[in-house]
Amino acid sequence: MPIQFKDSTNLSGVRPEMALGIMVAEGVYSRHNVDLIVTSVTDGKHGPHSRHRVGLGADFRTFHIKTEHLQSVVSDLKKSLGPHFDVVHEADHIHIEYDPDE
Repeated sequence: MPIQFKDSTNLSGVRPEMALGIMVAEGVYSRHNVDLIVTSVTDGKHGPHSRHRVGLGADFRTFHIKTEHLQSVVSDLKKSLGPHFDVVHEADHIHIEYDPDE
């Protein structure tokens, strides 16, 4: 399944580490038979210390994923992305960021 991007998603300034993370996420979503829809990378409203601002954060839509499958997608993302990525299931999306120092 191809990666889909919300119309307003800005990829300007995305770092190679995050590009790789998005590609890995696409594989995870494909294994779960759901579309990967990226809603934010370097755009959107984020906190002052957000990794989005430096091209190292991305948000993925979740409302199209059945509730009973969502936690397995999150778990698979954590396993597949490895220890240098944080994966956070927010109220209305999944946030990933490359953060090798934590």
